[in-house]
Amino acid sequence: MLKLYLLTYFNGSRNDEQYNWQEDQHIRIFDTDRYVDVSGGWNDAGGDTGKYLSHLSYANYMNPQQLAHVAWALAYAYQRAPQQFKNLILENQVIEEVFWGADYLHRILDEQGYFYMTVFDQWNTNNAERVVTAYVGADGIYSEDYQSAFRQGAGSAIAALARAAMLAKTTGKQGEYSATVYLADAEKAFKHLQDNNGKNNKAYADDGEENIIDDYTALLAATELYKATKSNYYLSAARSRAENLAQRLTPEGWFISNNINSKNLRPFYHAAEAGFPILSLSQYIAIENEADRIKQSQEVMKKHLDYQLTLNNQVNNPFNYARQTFKTYEQGKLSTKQQTGFFIPHANETEYWWQGESARLSSLAMAAILTGRMSPISTNTDFSIDSALSEFAQNQMDWTLGRNPYDLSMLNGFGVNNPVPYDGLSMVYGGISNGITGAKTSSSGQGIEFGPEKDWQNWRWVEQWLPHSTWFLLAITEMAVE
Repeated sequence: MLKLYLLTYFNGSRNDEQYNWQEDQHIRIFDTDRYVDVSGGWNDAGGDTGKYLSHLSYANYMNPQQLAHVAWALAYAYQRAPQQFKNLILENQVIEEVFWGADYLHRILDEQGYFYMTVFDQWNTNNAERVVTAYVGADGIYSEDYQSAFRQGAGSAIAALARAAMLAKTTGKQGEYSATVYLADAEKAFKHLQDNNGKNNKAYADDGEENIIDDYTALLAATELYKATKSNYYLSAARSRAENLAQRLTPEGWFISNNINSKNLRPFYHAAEAGFPILSLSQYIAIENEADRIKQSQEVMKKHLDYQLTLNNQVNNPFNYARQTFKTYEQGKLSTKQQTGFFIPHANETEYWWQGESARLSSLAMAAILTGRMSPISTNTDFSIDSALSEFAQNQMDWTLGRNPYDLSMLNGFGVNNPVPYDGLSMVYGGISNGITGAKTSSSGQGIEFGPEKDWQNWRWVEQWLPHSTWFLLAITEMAVE
């Protein structure tokens, strides 16, 4: 039933004839006289018909994987548990949705080999022109930096296209384009970013440097391309990224976001995808044939989850909510003081963006299950994994489904109470609201709060967003696999 409603949400979030289909077939690239066809894809959120591979690029360490990760997740979920979708008579629906996403990714791949990051109209305000662009800050200032680096959605787009190609070959089905086209797109985009020591990827990154998000998204991209082609070029690239992640893991067990030789190390925290490094490593392990490399990645996964469980137990934590390690960013610089807390700090590099973390919780639930399955299977615990990990995974999902201090189920259509939309906000069954945050007056995200505003500013808590349902689908798929 949950899968049905999640698929209903994705289908209902299509950017199709009801929204901008005609307009997006001939849309201008910002600061140029070029027009391109970027029709299709999914609306980013309940109050936003923009289409994002990612955003917040100017902040460097906050990029979420958005539209492309939907296509990858749908394909992964189906291929991980095909019989479940067949039993629910959802097989055709999920496959069609994968190709809907893959077709859009084909359209936003420029002939030079980079993806357009964002189709944006300043949230349909100020009569703003809808364009291919990137943007900066809460005012949505247009930028010509619309070429996607790995961390800016390109890694997820490549992974999604490679997996869509494999799905098309195994099912004999396709969207507007074929498996051959999807795979050619993925290979072209990967090589464009990877070759010459990642010259183009670094050029597209706002600070000119790679960070942990490049590593885990490029790892997934290389892994999927190796599965699709069996080319050692991609295996070598995957090995390099997996090694980078291993080097980023500290003795305590948290990951370093920035340069590992920096005098001020920035802990990796993420409101939408804290479990992504573990997901990518788990997929890489499945293609690796060298025992030492497999062991190293398994040890990274285990050590990181051990740290997560230890962090959870350091304070009174009745809901076993996933805590995190961070440094605030204030007055233009990263603090040297390392902190821990339940919610992301509001004082971060974006200077405005913080919201509920439903996607983060589901990503960590999936990470816990994937990590648990690296060890011998237990037949006496949930999900057949270590009991501490299974309890942690279940608790994160339970929080989203209503076991939280507000008795609110963030999954629309389920539970006793759902968030109430503000005027102008679209809510779809199967969509998941942003969720609970730290108190809005706390720069470090201390305290707890839900929906204190009376108008559109309640987006931080109430608005549905693609990554929440994406990661929820991935987590429940892993939970259901025997």
